[in-house]
Amino acid sequence: MIATGQLPLQQFLVRVAHAIGAAAALSDDCQAHVGDLFDGAEARDGDHHRLQRLDLLSQTLHGLAHAVGEAAARAPATIMVDPAPILSGINLKALAASLTGTTLAEDHPAGECEMF
Repeated sequence: MIATGQLPLQQFLVRVAHAIGAAAALSDDCQAHVGDLFDGAEARDGDHHRLQRLDLLSQTLHGLAHAVGEAAARAPATIMVDPAPILSGINLKALAASLTGTTLAEDHPAGECEMF
């Protein structure tokens, strides 16, 4: 469990915007890689539609990162929030920790599943 307390809403929103931006960058990278796989290959039914949906995902994530970042810039610095209920549905411990500004006591190597 990630230790939480009261955080400034503005700071929390900045962290959320950065996390969404990182997810958008990962989506862009995946889209570029998958696009390269399609170049010169015979497309199956629905392949281009799936690639377009990946592009939609990337654009959506970039838009959300921008919107949350703008909300953070306009949020009063005096409003405090308890992030625990907000983070209750996040299963990635590293993500939850980064959103609260804490560090994890144990390190999970890349590819290691956290659910076991």
